[in-house]
Formats: sequence, structure tokens, C-alpha cells
Amino acid sequence: MESSTPTICGLVNLTVRCNQDCMFCCDGRVKSGGMHLTTDEARSRIAQVRSQGAESVTFIGGEPLVRRDLPELVAFAREQGLRVGITSNGTLLTAPLLADLLRAGMTSIEISVHSFVPDRADRISRRKNTADRQRAALELLEAPPDGLCRPGVSLNFVIFSENWAELPAFVRHVAAHHAFVDELFFNFVDPIGYPELDPSLVPRYSEVASPLREALDLARASRLPYTVDSVPGCVLGPHFLFLRATREKLRGVLYAKQTWEIENSAPDPDLSQYYRVNACMECPVSGLCPGVNFRYLRIHGQGEFRPFPLAGLAPGAFHLPPEVDAPIAAGIAKRAGARRAVNAASVPISDRCNQNCAWCPCRLEGKGALSPIRLTRRLEAAAARGAREAVLLSGGEPALHPRFFSMVKLLAAQGVHVGFTTNGRIFSLPDWTRKVGQAGARFVVFRIPAPISFLARCTGDAAAAEQAIQGLDNLLSLRSLAVQAEIGIPDGSRSEVAGTLDALADRGVFHIRLVPQGHVDVADATAWNDRAARRSLQLELAQS
Repeated sequence: MESSTPTICGLVNLTVRCNQDCMFCCDGRVKSGGMHLTTDEARSRIAQVRSQGAESVTFIGGEPLVRRDLPELVAFAREQGLRVGITSNGTLLTAPLLADLLRAGMTSIEISVHSFVPDRADRISRRKNTADRQRAALELLEAPPDGLCRPGVSLNFVIFSENWAELPAFVRHVAAHHAFVDELFFNFVDPIGYPELDPSLVPRYSEVASPLREALDLARASRLPYTVDSVPGCVLGPHFLFLRATREKLRGVLYAKQTWEIENSAPDPDLSQYYRVNACMECPVSGLCPGVNFRYLRIHGQGEFRPFPLAGLAPGAFHLPPEVDAPIAAGIAKRAGARRAVNAASVPISDRCNQNCAWCPCRLEGKGALSPIRLTRRLEAAAARGAREAVLLSGGEPALHPRFFSMVKLLAAQGVHVGFTTNGRIFSLPDWTRKVGQAGARFVVFRIPAPISFLARCTGDAAAAEQAIQGLDNLLSLRSLAVQAEIGIPDGSRSEVAGTLDALADRGVFHIRLVPQGHVDVADATAWNDRAARRSLQLELAQS
């Protein structure tokens, strides 16, 4: 695998002004009189880009073409030794302006086209004749005036609620009418600006997945290079391994984007807007995928995410790119298997509990708490059995043990993959959640004695369900714990199981073990398995 220092790509925001007002715009503000860098300010930012070691600069907005000095700025950037790209909606591009930009040294241009359907394009941009003007711009770029060389041309399609169904048709149109295009960019809408005010503009990934995968199939068949941004690998499936960013990571090629915004004379700090969700904890490509936009999670939650589908990597199912050679593919599969089948040694540390359930599937015999010394002895015994790789602290409510956090730290310091069981209630306190994350816990089994809607009856405590769910949500928010669930099913609660499966699925908990009291008839088992299949859950039914 090759290695390299990061290649810096500078982005300079020249203006907020724009001749359009797209429905999904991340600026979400008036475009006609917005902030605008002076020529000297723009030159200063370009010089900073070069001083940071960048090899290229891209002018962004707003709409850079509203600037009359744009050719001058392109020429200045070229004098600094930078390759120069421009992002634009293309509707202001004319033959004289294109000639000026090319003579000044523009090397590439990205045209944002969010629909080729005239009515839809006008509705999205909130301007008339958008599609016709963009087609004219693409015709100019295909055959620049005065015999000038064509720049690199890419199309940017922002996926949002108004256009996601058009994805396959969009690629067919490009292949039929604009095959000269060098690359297609599919960017999932960032829930900021207008989408933050109107979340209905942000579709679910599960809605977009099928047409997006079809569009990528069409692009591959038409030999149109493509990349996808802000869509997790688990949503794209095997297509994720064909993305330029993924393949470059596999080869050890690193890129770092730095953005100079209008408001700041220095580049913005590189603050990640991507979070790890529960599925990421077991995902075989988590090291290649950035995760999920936290703003998306605020709107839709994490219920639709599951680990990368390894079935797509089966021999003959998909022709992988050269970078994903057999050792890498095998390593991905091995890593996923290890994460799913970790041999955790269950070590009961206490019989204390904050609930007194009428029926408890995890009640232990014996009294008293396990001391750290006795814990060490049990770990040695577990190691002798070959089960030292992971340890599950269990028994009553382990977090009530006075040395609970110390035990977690002790295990983590010894390189043990440490987890614990909990009914969640004590972790409704944010401080407890924070401490267990800092201690180094890596997985948790959310263990409750009954379906959620039956908890009050089972425990005799009206607050049980609310506190348990709050604790579960807090644990999930750590983004460092793999969360599984174990649900007791006491007599009289079987009709409530489906609702609990849905509640857990909506939160992204997909490994679920059901522990019934007594015999389970075939009808109940079939119904639970059917529900699990519909929600993509991995369900285990314990033997009575």
C-alpha cells in the first residue's frame, strides 16, 4: 500500500451572492446583497492557500460568476502555481466569459445541475429557464470558443427530497447528451440553511438508496466516473468501494480540504460533522467511511443503518476495483466476523439491582459484590478457557458496583474488549454515561426484564420505561459503544414484543435476544421473526 503526506485542496469562498435561490441552499439567506470579498481580500486568501502547501484552489460561493474580476483572480492563482477550479450553476456562463476564464488559466469547472427536467429545475432554483441555460453552458464547455482547450468538466447533483427519484434518469441524460463530462458528483443535501428550517427537504437514506445505486450502475455501464459525498458506505453497498475517496484511502493517498470562508481570514478548523452510529461499531468498512452527518441524525435518527453488507463482496457477485484486492477484501470480511462473534466471557460482579422484578431472566444466586482481586482471578480463569479476548461484566445491575468504573478501566488497560449489561436506568444520568465512555467500555447489552410497554407492570415502578429508554439513548449517543439488547418476555407480555422490536430498530439497535418465560408457541415465534426480517434485525430466541 502506498503512503503519502496529505495533498491540500484549498476552497476559497468568494461571495455569498447568487443569481439563484435553490430550495436546499446551505446558506439559507438572501443572495442578492450578501457578503462579498474585495479583489485584494480574495488575492490575500489565494496567497494563503498557496502558503499552506496546496496544489489547487477552487473558487466557491454563492455564485463565483457574479464577480467581474473572476478572470483576474484566476490569473493570479495561476501565477501562484495553483490549479484553478470554479463551482457554478452555469446559468451566467457566456462564450466571452468562458474564453476569458480559459485564457486566464482555469483548469476545471463544476456545474451544479440538480435536474434536467425544465419545470423541476425552475422550481428547485426558483428561477425561470434554468435547465435551458444550463444546457447552453454545457454546450459551450464541450466546444469552447476560439479553439481553446476544454477544461475538466464535472456535474454536481445535490440529492434532496425534490429530485432523488430522478437520479437514474439524470445519468441516462448525461450519457446520451453530455458524455464528454469527466465526472459526476452526487452530494447528499446537508441539513443546514434552508433544510434546517424545513427538514422535509432531507429524505431518508433508505428512500434514496435504490435509485442512487441504480444511477451508479448506469454510470459504470456508461463509463462515467462518479463520486458520492455524505452518503455512508452501508447505504451505497459495494458501490462504496468504487468511490475515488475510498480507493485512494486503500492506496494510502490522503487529501485534506481547507476552506477559507468570507467571514474569516484564516482557514476554518477541520471540525468533523460526521458521527459514528451503533452500526458503525460492527461495520467492516468503518475505517474507510466517515460516518453519518450529525444534522441528519437530528432529523431521522440512526434506525435505518446496518453494517456494510458483506454479501456484496462474495466472489462473482461484484467485480471489485483493483485496489480492493483479495487480501484487503478478506481482511474486511475477517474483521467483520470478529466484531460479530467476539467470545465474551460473562463475569458476574454483583447481585445488586435497582429493580425488583416479578420475573427476572438474569437473577443470580449468591450475595455480595465481586472485588477487583476476585475479578482478576475470574479473568485468569476466563483466559485459561481461551475467552480473554472480551469480558462482559454482568449480574444484577453491574453499574451499581462501587468499583464498576475502576473495573472497566482495569480491563481496558489490559487490552480487553470490555462490556457490561444494564437495564439502562442508571445511565439516564448523563454523568454515568460520560464516565463509562471515558473508562473504556466498548460494548453494552441493554437487558430489560420485559418489553418496554410492560416494564412498569413487571417492575412495579411507573418510571421504569422512561428511565430505561433515556439511558439507552444516552449510551447510544456515546458513539463508542456497540449496543445490543436482551429482552425478557414474562407471561402476559408477548403481544408487546413487536412494539419493543420497533422501538429498538428505530434507535439502530439490531442485535436482539429474546428470553421468554416458559414455552413459546410457533405463531409467536413466527410473528417475531417476520417483524425482525422487515426491520433488518438479527434476532435470537433463547430456548426456554
